[in-house]
Amino acid sequence: MVAKRLFFLMMGVAFITLGCSHSGPFTKRTSKARGMEQGRAFDIPVVTNDRVNAWIDYFQGTSRDRFGRYLQRSGRYVEWMRQVLKEEGLPQDLVYLALIESGFSNHAYSRAKAAGTWQFIPSTGRHYGLDQNSWLDERRDPEKATRAAAQYLKKLYGDFGDWYLAMAAYNAGEGRIAGAIRKCGCRDFWKLTAPGTRYLKPETKDYVPKFLAAAIIAKNPARYGFSDVAYQELLAYEAVAVDGHLDLNVAAELVGVDFATIKGLNPELNRMVTPPRQYSLKIPPGTKEKFELAYADLPPEKRVNTITHRVRRGDTVIKLSRRYGVPKADIIAANGLNPKRPLLKTGAYITVPKAGVVIASNSAVASEQTTHVYKVRRGDSLSKVARRFGVSQSQIKAQNHLRKNTIRIGQRLKITTGSSLKGEDLLAYNKKPGKVRQNGVEWLIRREQKTNGDAVEATDAANEVTAEPVMIENEVKEAAAGAPQKLEETDLMPVAEQVAENEEVTPPKPVASVTYRVKKGDNLAKIAKRHGVSIASLKHLNNIKNVRRLKVGQKLILEEPQHTANPF
Repeated sequence: MVAKRLFFLMMGVAFITLGCSHSGPFTKRTSKARGMEQGRAFDIPVVTNDRVNAWIDYFQGTSRDRFGRYLQRSGRYVEWMRQVLKEEGLPQDLVYLALIESGFSNHAYSRAKAAGTWQFIPSTGRHYGLDQNSWLDERRDPEKATRAAAQYLKKLYGDFGDWYLAMAAYNAGEGRIAGAIRKCGCRDFWKLTAPGTRYLKPETKDYVPKFLAAAIIAKNPARYGFSDVAYQELLAYEAVAVDGHLDLNVAAELVGVDFATIKGLNPELNRMVTPPRQYSLKIPPGTKEKFELAYADLPPEKRVNTITHRVRRGDTVIKLSRRYGVPKADIIAANGLNPKRPLLKTGAYITVPKAGVVIASNSAVASEQTTHVYKVRRGDSLSKVARRFGVSQSQIKAQNHLRKNTIRIGQRLKITTGSSLKGEDLLAYNKKPGKVRQNGVEWLIRREQKTNGDAVEATDAANEVTAEPVMIENEVKEAAAGAPQKLEETDLMPVAEQVAENEEVTPPKPVASVTYRVKKGDNLAKIAKRHGVSIASLKHLNNIKNVRRLKVGQKLILEEPQHTANPF
């Protein structure tokens, strides 16, 4: 009798084991890239599915040139950033978060005021020891920001015990991910972000697939079409201690290099001088002894060729030129102002060259200023328009001769923006999702943070029209990640190939669109907010021209058809 029971028990266990060996639902039906089974390729879990493949296709297609530039910059940072992550006890492949956050740009800056390679918002940056003041912003210091990001990611992994959830929390915040886990009743990233779910916003849903796609491409030699990337030389420098202010132009002269070299090694500095305390200045390798000898012989009065002036009400470039006895053009060049309309913001600090001193320009902003003509739309306020273009309200008022903060629908505003980096080099996710999306993918053009420490005014005017999100010209570019592109090749680090060369992929099958029926009291803004989509997207998908003509019972398409996973 006991033998019979034992026999049936063993048969039952065998049946269950066989049954569990089959592929599970979409969220588990993923494929590991070749080489990962032996643990040679990645030090974090890496899977591929239709969502990851869509991003791979996007990086190879629509965004190929931009992604190629990101890879070029990666050569400057990846190797030593990996070392920093290793020293902090983290997987080294997390370095590719910097690729999707900023494209390895120290000057990337979002409308949510996230700055630097790792895109820290001010509060999180301060929490992890990154100083931010009128003299410097250490979120733009690549080494300090990398160590801070490592500490933050270590904390997030400790909270969630899963790297995908930790990365999602890096994008959306711990509270949002914890709330999504509670609502879902699961801790699986793919279930939390499955098509049709609304636990997380589209940006966060796309974050991990986007990271995986970027990492797979970046680590695969000549597989995805980037074998011709000219990688920048690895960042190298020596650090020297300076006491108090030292003009970067003077520092450049002491070691025999140009101003741009010194400024490029110290992107965290907001001004053309070091802070008024002991500071560790980075200089080219091999120049430390030369610098220290020259610096020791340099009289204190010759260490600074500029004067720092705090702008007062009524100050103009012409007035400052007369006051300090320097040409107007030198003040404009030193602060990257628009030569045609050099506006100063009250309370901001600017650099004024000393009389008779010729210095290098603080940035290339002056030569790359762009003037936009923006037509005011319903829902706009002066502060919202200012934030969208990364300028101050006072600048817009001065440029358009406005006495009050009120603007009218249909009014055309001239807005001058400037950046020493091209907009396409600063495309990345914003920390706080914007209003315009397509297929859950949002791309916002980021502007370089102003080097003179100016802050963007962020208080909404009380006397403005009510809000309706709109698409702003020259600000938002959308990317349809769901559309499959042609697979090509890539190259960054010599690692075993991740995808079988002769592997056949079954084309994804389309699934039904996500729809919603209009209820009493609904309007387009409420529906968009409730379902985490934009008004512009709803209008486009449903061919709506008049937002006031919604009818109760009307069927609206919320999302375009997506694709199910490729069966592997």
